[in-house]
Amino acid sequence: MAATAPAPADARSGYCAATGAFRSLRPAVPLPPPDAPLSLPAFVASLLPSPLPAHPAFLDAATGESLSFPALLSRARALARALLRRGLGRGDVAFVLAPAGLDVPVLYFALLTLGAVVCPANPALTAAEVTHLAALSGASVAFAVSPTAAKLPPGLPAVLLDSDEFRASLQSNKDGEDTASVVVRQSDTAAIQFSSGTTGQVKAAALPHRGFIAMAAGARALFERSRPGRERTLLTAPLFHSMGFAVVLRGVVREQTTVVVTGAVARDGVKGVLAAAERWAVTEITAAPPVVMATVAKDATCSLRALERVMCGGAPLPVSAAERFRRRFPGVDLCMGYGSTEGGGISRMMSREECARMGSAGRISENVEVKIIDTATGKPLGVCQNGELLVRGPAVMSGYVGDDEANAATFDSEGWLKTGDLCYIDQDGFLFVVDRLKELIKYKGYQVPPAELELVLQSLPEVVDAAVMPYPHEEAGQIPIALVVRQPGSKVTEEQVMDHVAKRVAPYKRIRKVLFVDSIPKSPAGKILRRQLTNYVHGYSAATGTFRSLRPPVPLPPPEAPLSLPAFVASLLPSPPPAHPAFLDAATGESLSYPAFLSRARALAGALRRRGLARGDVAFVLAPAGLDVPVLYFALLTLGAVVAHLAALSGASVAFAVSRTAAKLPPGLPAVLLDSDEFRASLQSNGGGDDTASIVTVRQSDTAAIQFSSGTTGRVKAVALPHRGFIAMAAGARGLFGRPRPGRERTLLTAPLFHSMGFAFVLRGVVREQTTVVVTGAVARDGVKGVLAAAERWAVTEMTAAPPVVTAAVAKDATCSLRALAAAARRCRCPRPRGSGDASPASIYAWVINKSKSSVVLGATTKLKIININSV
Repeated sequence: MAATAPAPADARSGYCAATGAFRSLRPAVPLPPPDAPLSLPAFVASLLPSPLPAHPAFLDAATGESLSFPALLSRARALARALLRRGLGRGDVAFVLAPAGLDVPVLYFALLTLGAVVCPANPALTAAEVTHLAALSGASVAFAVSPTAAKLPPGLPAVLLDSDEFRASLQSNKDGEDTASVVVRQSDTAAIQFSSGTTGQVKAAALPHRGFIAMAAGARALFERSRPGRERTLLTAPLFHSMGFAVVLRGVVREQTTVVVTGAVARDGVKGVLAAAERWAVTEITAAPPVVMATVAKDATCSLRALERVMCGGAPLPVSAAERFRRRFPGVDLCMGYGSTEGGGISRMMSREECARMGSAGRISENVEVKIIDTATGKPLGVCQNGELLVRGPAVMSGYVGDDEANAATFDSEGWLKTGDLCYIDQDGFLFVVDRLKELIKYKGYQVPPAELELVLQSLPEVVDAAVMPYPHEEAGQIPIALVVRQPGSKVTEEQVMDHVAKRVAPYKRIRKVLFVDSIPKSPAGKILRRQLTNYVHGYSAATGTFRSLRPPVPLPPPEAPLSLPAFVASLLPSPPPAHPAFLDAATGESLSYPAFLSRARALAGALRRRGLARGDVAFVLAPAGLDVPVLYFALLTLGAVVAHLAALSGASVAFAVSRTAAKLPPGLPAVLLDSDEFRASLQSNGGGDDTASIVTVRQSDTAAIQFSSGTTGRVKAVALPHRGFIAMAAGARGLFGRPRPGRERTLLTAPLFHSMGFAFVLRGVVREQTTVVVTGAVARDGVKGVLAAAERWAVTEMTAAPPVVTAAVAKDATCSLRALAAAARRCRCPRPRGSGDASPASIYAWVINKSKSSVVLGATTKLKIININSV
């Protein structure tokens, strides 16, 4: 009977409505009959020409040592015979714990020729981790080097790759058994690779020969025929990693030279990788996102003239980074791919047209079909619908070794592998990975299982409970952070917790941040409610319904202690006060030093007290920005008087104005003119009279200022702000920001002095010992243009700016360089906000004080509660 023809699929997306599956849009690649006895090395050998290519199959990136195709196959056959004589045979698991080197691919091919199972592990693992993995895989022999051999479990036989015995076994010797007598089936396990799957616990994934045969067939059939001796791929993935394993295979069947990152190159990290790419004129790089991002960093100097293609995977690459890469290397294809240890290569980009689909992970690979299913109902979904990705194909693992429970959870009843990833496929067949349903943390392409780290944390006696979660990181993708509940009375520190973990796990698994919390959210069954863990990172408390600040708390004076804002500020300043200007007039260049500022404020306070001004009196200030205004503010606050900027609502008993604003004052309100001779005289120090500070008692709960706001109703209201509020601002400004460099830091204050932001930044500048450049007169009248000119003229290192100023600074016709501002931003390592694109450091560092849509982290002493207005 003829086989039933498969149901038709949409030619554009690959979706088949009859089966609910997406088929690959790639041409199907013929594979050998599945029941034919065939090992991976035998299949690879059948694809290579005769005679074999003479150019290198592998090249050591650090030393330049190379291994030709004839030498690779000759050594692999010789080693296979030697291992067969040693008793190694089909089904034996060989645990490989060795750093990258040219002998490792030879070892892999030799073991696979015998039907033995290659089980590679990260040589950076601790002895305890190695022992666990060796037992999990059922290893009967190990291959290591002298530095890693000590980590192997006692009693496990070991062969050292750096021994004379091993070197001798690589030499051709026709004596002994012929490996051709070994029968390997395609269904036999070729490799065991370690993965945390969808559950978070490390498991041993069994990968059959047929899966690798399918990869080899696809690599040979679908890519352009390589140019012998001219194509070089820089393999940055470790040889123990599934990607490294696959690229080794791919390079051989495509007759390329694979440049292996080893030794000093590996130790130099991304910098070493890029230097190796330049040195060896590679035409292709397999890279995790950090390598791609390093090529487009501002300080990157690599030209990569020979480069034609970058194969990127292991973690998401930000679209902004992809765009920068394409601008810098327009002739290089940036090919994103997606796969897993369990599922093999699931999707990838191949042509330049496909590489233009930024944000996607390419199209479904040849001979692969996938489903997108509803996570709630399990029903298949169609084009552009988010759901869990399921995969089926020849490269899918056979299952987890000795773990029936995990296998039942990972495969459905029809044999589809559940990836645990939330994805969708668009109308053109491109796969987009939206999020991970599974709990794994992806650190620089490595899988970090939270459950494993939680067990390590809980082994610390001072820890009651712990949870580990991912946190976004620009370079690493994600970093592991720990939420820790300490034993009552324990003083264990963040550093001690991180050190405890670091001693017990591989470097890539280390905890990068610790947050101490009161409890870990769990279900009645005791399972950690991981989605709620983000509340801690965001400062949210479910118990109180409030968001707490993530900043370190700043100590404040006891609230009942009598204390005015000026007295608290004076206690923060050094003695003698700084000699550089506290304030500078942006228009005239006139300045007011710290000693002069404090002296004038004290003198004016004394004069106003003799005039009868007292604690609680409201002083209405109607004056333009100038150096006398901060002096007036501090004098009034020293007396306990209240600074206000609207007469009627505030209950003002006296006004301070200038000649041209005095006519606006209400009749009968006594006034002092700041541009009068009498006021100027009151600023001069007079040893006679009383000591205001010692006579006037001001309480922190006393009102310091009345400022005006429309609040939530739209009607203007008078808002009373106590001394303690400003004291908290001052303490935070002093405690949380870096120590200023006296005389070298200047802040351009563009906010009006009657505005709450202007009032706050006057205070902040004084306690941080900065020079505050006040926008006055002609500068203010010139608007944004005047502000930017003043920033240039006075070489300010910081600005307070509304969005129009920031926008003007980066406008196409902008000519300002703001060099001092940009330098300050670089020194402070100011974080680039999301969506800032290529904005200059100057614009990034500017303080946005208007109604910005960007988020702001809460202050050190702040709580925030967000309510649903529909449920109030």
